[in-house]
Amino acid sequence: MVNNSTCSPLNALKNVIKKEDVSHKCVKEITNILQELGDEFNGKTGVIQEMISSTYSISTGGVTMLNMSRWSGATGSYRSIQRMMSTHWDWLKINLICFGMWTCMTLHPQRSEEELAILKKRYILTLDEVVEPKSRSKTYGIGRFFSSIIQKPVNAIKTHVASIVDREKRKSFVLDHCQILKSKESVKSQKHTGVKAKAKLGRPKGSKNKKKAGRPKGSKNKMWQKEEGLIYSSMASLLSKVCPSFLKKFGFGLSYVVGDGSYGNKTACLIAREWGLDLISKLNCTSALYWPFQGVYNRSGRPPIYGERIDLDKIAVNYRVSYQRQKDGTIEEIYHLNGVRSKRIPYVLNVVVIIRTKPNGQTARVILMSTCLNLTAEDIIEIYRLRFQIEFNFRNAKQYFGLADFKNTKPKQVNNAIGWSFFMENISTILLEGFREEHQNADLNIQDLKAWFRGHKYLDQILNYAEKTDEPILNQQQKQRILKMGAINWNKGSKKNVA
Repeated sequence: MVNNSTCSPLNALKNVIKKEDVSHKCVKEITNILQELGDEFNGKTGVIQEMISSTYSISTGGVTMLNMSRWSGATGSYRSIQRMMSTHWDWLKINLICFGMWTCMTLHPQRSEEELAILKKRYILTLDEVVEPKSRSKTYGIGRFFSSIIQKPVNAIKTHVASIVDREKRKSFVLDHCQILKSKESVKSQKHTGVKAKAKLGRPKGSKNKKKAGRPKGSKNKMWQKEEGLIYSSMASLLSKVCPSFLKKFGFGLSYVVGDGSYGNKTACLIAREWGLDLISKLNCTSALYWPFQGVYNRSGRPPIYGERIDLDKIAVNYRVSYQRQKDGTIEEIYHLNGVRSKRIPYVLNVVVIIRTKPNGQTARVILMSTCLNLTAEDIIEIYRLRFQIEFNFRNAKQYFGLADFKNTKPKQVNNAIGWSFFMENISTILLEGFREEHQNADLNIQDLKAWFRGHKYLDQILNYAEKTDEPILNQQQKQRILKMGAINWNKGSKKNVA
């Protein structure tokens, strides 16, 4: 339940809003969210309210526990925030409740098969990793990870994130995260047993014994064996938590999981299929693809499954589904190859090949794949493009909500700091829909939302120190100027109407 104390900053803010007749839809929305999440935060929603308000209000410095306490009221002291960050929070359950409020979706056990089919296609599970450099050597989970932004390995923490993408709203909503831990012992063992171990397994030099065709007798088919790796263990951990929880919460399971080129391999396919998901990812541009074997096989034993290799530079025109010439003269061709095989993935693949040719003759190739054979080329391209929405979650969590700023070092505090940054991103997704609708401006973003909260913080201080009279202290224009301080798109007026 929400703290109903008369000295609560939330009630004080509501009184100020009521007296001065300004916008208060965001405060109502936060109150409704905290009412649903009261049990998950052990009833300490007063402190959580202060943490949310202070996270939005911070104008200078990073989003750290100390800086949050500086922008909080009496209930948001540094020790209170520190104690909250030291408790156990089930971030998956918290984010699932927020996702249900965002989509207005609840458990409905009597859904028809048509409704279930629509919902399964509408919501897509997305996986990706985010690397954030950290300078403190005592931070839990810090190690040498490759940063795609800096383009080199750096001291950082690495987090595997699972989010749900709404195909209609074209927005990603973070569900859960898992910190990737790299042990020092595993790094040392890889250095010592890398090339030398492989050299001993080969045939001795000068040996005339030729290797027999086929797999050695008694050996296992490695095509169905998973490889070891940090990304695979964390992927399996995330899916084992997200898939059952989502099914239990909303009454239907997900159909597709999408990831970047790091997931375009057999191990990711095997892990996805264990949970009934079809993987959509990207293959290497030089991947070897084969048509299924269609000839006559008269020998004994199992017939071959690989037919003729596909020449990706000379794909037949009858497989082309799109041909466009762009303004700069670049030609884009899209080919759909359904039912092809790769010797590195044990499943039949649904492949889309995108070839772009510049006016100077240079070509670039992109190969998208899916283990679902029922998807069209347009569906595969659309879903893979929507994967990039999770990158906006990473950007906002770093820029506004403390993923790049926190100074926590212990395991539980680090996990909660990461979870808090993504939780605030989810809260912003919910608040912005009503915020844009209320002000009839579709361009309003997180910066405008932060300006609104910061303006209320200043307005609250001004009204508390002002002399109380029967006359209005500030007129409507003055109040709006205070609330719009630091806003970007709010000052442009109502350019667009929100449906």
